[in-house]
Amino acid sequence: MYKLNLSKNKKYFFLYLILLIKLFLGAKILFWGYPIFASADEPLFVKTGLKVLYRAFNNFDFNPYFYDWPNFIIYLNAFISSLYIFYNIILGINPEEIPHINFVILIRAAALLTSILHTYIIFRITKKIYNTNIALLISAVAAFTPLYFEYSAIAKAEIWFGFFATLVLYFSLEIYFKNKLKYYILAGL
Repeated sequence: MYKLNLSKNKKYFFLYLILLIKLFLGAKILFWGYPIFASADEPLFVKTGLKVLYRAFNNFDFNPYFYDWPNFIIYLNAFISSLYIFYNIILGINPEEIPHINFVILIRAAALLTSILHTYIIFRITKKIYNTNIALLISAVAAFTPLYFEYSAIAKAEIWFGFFATLVLYFSLEIYFKNKLKYYILAGL
């Protein structure tokens, strides 16, 4: 059997190359379907977060009144949108004048960055269980699987579900190998 014999720095170079290619290709498709939404769920997903912000600032009501997705994902969406709103306020732009498509592109970009972190966590899990060579292969396959790649550039909740589930798996492996209290807490969050 052929054994790939690379130094540690070269192996991480390939990991960073995979992540940079994913970032570059993902950035190319962030505007996919612009100005029409790429998915029927995108407007609803973004509007739900914006409605939480609107009710939070006007009535101090943080209930999303929408239960198709976990509330944490909706609050995360609202938090990302609020950062963009505050940025525009600093620039002197009225928040009501911001086009809705800007929020969709922002949530798509957040999903892309989350998918890059997800690929890195997949690398760490596979490296812990097998070795670095297998981890590079698995992270490359995970990064460029067509369905996963499509979801990484769409403002939907699925990429967040996969990220947090993989994060729990990573911390569970840390519990198994290191058995420290902080990993129990992090896996439970």
